[in-house]
Amino acid sequence: MAIYKGKIVRVETSPEAVAARFSDLSTLEGMLEKLPEEQRKSIGQVSFETAAIVVNNPKVGNVRMEVEECTPERIVLSAGGMLPMSINVELKGVDDNVATELETAIDINIPVMLRPLVAPHLQQAADQFGLLIARLASVDAQ
Repeated sequence: MAIYKGKIVRVETSPEAVAARFSDLSTLEGMLEKLPEEQRKSIGQVSFETAAIVVNNPKVGNVRMEVEECTPERIVLSAGGMLPMSINVELKGVDDNVATELETAIDINIPVMLRPLVAPHLQQAADQFGLLIARLASVDAQ
């Protein structure tokens, strides 16, 4: 397994509010539409179901990530397939729990010989997924 950690991102809402926002992912579809067009383009083709996020990637097709855990401490999504992976979003309350720092980690089973080829893309994905979570968690505050 290889782990790619994203940059820490700050959200001006409590960890409980972040977790509540992601307890039913289908509600995020409408929030995505509220984001500025430039941010929507950077996110790419994403759709939401009650307990899953589906990302359409031109190179690999649809990747379905299902929620395994959603608490004020962490959100865990997993995807099966040829390359099983999980995305762990650690939530840490800061400033007396009125804000949250979140860190995304992608844990993926990649053959050692392929890691140098895909590592930069997975690192970028970890960073972008953290930004996606932060944007969707704070869309009402904008």
